[in-house]
Amino acid sequence: MGTLLTYGSKKRLFFTNASGLLTQQARQLLRAHPEVEYMVGLLPFNTNQPAQLLIPEQAHYTKGYSYAKNTTYASTAIQHIQARPTAAVFEKQVEQALAALQQTPPLQKLVMARHLDLQLSQALDRTALLDALWQKNPKGYTYAIPLDNSTDPATFLGASPELLLRKQANRVYLNPLAGTALRDLADPEQDQRIAQQLQASAKDRHEHAIVIENILEALSPFCDHLTAATTPSLVSTATLWHLSTEIHGELKSPYADALTLALAVHPTPAVCGHPTLLARDLIESIESEHRGFFAGAVGWMNQAGDGEWAVAIRCAHYQNQQLRLSAGAGIVIGSGAQAERIETGNKLRTMLNALQIPDEQIQQGITQ
Repeated sequence: MGTLLTYGSKKRLFFTNASGLLTQQARQLLRAHPEVEYMVGLLPFNTNQPAQLLIPEQAHYTKGYSYAKNTTYASTAIQHIQARPTAAVFEKQVEQALAALQQTPPLQKLVMARHLDLQLSQALDRTALLDALWQKNPKGYTYAIPLDNSTDPATFLGASPELLLRKQANRVYLNPLAGTALRDLADPEQDQRIAQQLQASAKDRHEHAIVIENILEALSPFCDHLTAATTPSLVSTATLWHLSTEIHGELKSPYADALTLALAVHPTPAVCGHPTLLARDLIESIESEHRGFFAGAVGWMNQAGDGEWAVAIRCAHYQNQQLRLSAGAGIVIGSGAQAERIETGNKLRTMLNALQIPDEQIQQGITQ
């Protein structure tokens, strides 16, 4: 893991992968700019929608994280907060998802999303928020991508705990997460009990297994060797426990590049469902809000085809003093509508805590 800092934009292009040509377009873009080592990319949830490929004017990559200034982020003043959909509507959508799982035999999982729209009282200090996200989530993948070239650009930013894929030479590494529980930091013993209950949960282990099986199937055509742990381990963030599995692969020659591999597994069942296309279409028929880059992927690729991509979660889209936060919950047979709604609220806390929003406003937003 390292830090990629970019400055300016020589070229910013939007392509879809509807015809399977996104990787080819990315390679052409890199070849057209041999003076720049890195391309930055932002993939949407639905790759039939435009992805963003950016060639920066300057780029610097360092091992580890070299950005954070250890500043204190001032509390963000919120004029208005609105859940989309509301708690009641989201729970109805979960019930629709459960009905679809029961009525459509190939379908094993759907991930349903919920958003919070925040109207800010002033412009967001994106640099300070990025720093606060890293300080609170030092083991994650912190990102901020401007979506245009204006002086006050729309920005997609967040702190993902989940690596989609890292590729270096003939090696590929993935670390999917699926299965979540809210931590109890005030009581270490209870916190450990929560972790153990998550690891023993049949529902969460089933949800996790679907993700791992899907990724192994998607990657196998590219690999000579592919290994994954037989049982999930536990990883923690500042607010959550997750079930985690490390996957290692040795690529076939000639080696596929990082974007090709990322597109082969994206969207994983951790953010979409399984089977992928059926799940995606059902999600878009049930959900009332467009996901955009939420549950997409954010990362980079260099001239050699190496790169690193994170799942675009624990995120927000900012524009003109408006901030949309997004989170999702995996629905399988045995899921409960209220529990899954609570899970989305727990995941939204990553951004809400970094924004230093008072707890009463957090509760108002995630329960309305």
